[in-house]
Amino acid sequence: MPREGQKVITIPKSTWDKLNEYYEAHKEEYEKKGIKSPTKLITQLINYNIPPFEDYNVCEDYAIVIDKRAGKGIWVHVYIKENKPYCDFCKSHDCEHIKFLLEKEDFVEMLKKK
Repeated sequence: MPREGQKVITIPKSTWDKLNEYYEAHKEEYEKKGIKSPTKLITQLINYNIPPFEDYNVCEDYAIVIDKRAGKGIWVHVYIKENKPYCDFCKSHDCEHIKFLLEKEDFVEMLKKK
């Protein structure tokens, strides 16, 4: 029976054995990151591979990306600064929020107008 707030998944034993072997070989490295078991590693891998951005909106001179990794979602503002996209959250001209937006045609069009 799973603990409250959790679900049970079933994977082939051979897959579990491979994961466990991999985890044990890299255990020290993962424990430094707070990953203290193979099941925590699975959770981390799943969360990492689910797209982190929920939505976006392009305005006249900035864009907003909703980054859902922080739970409810953080509104991340990307402005045009020094003729380049600038992420106010990351304090960077080159981050994953900007890379996400550069894949969106309407954001690229807004950049071209600036």
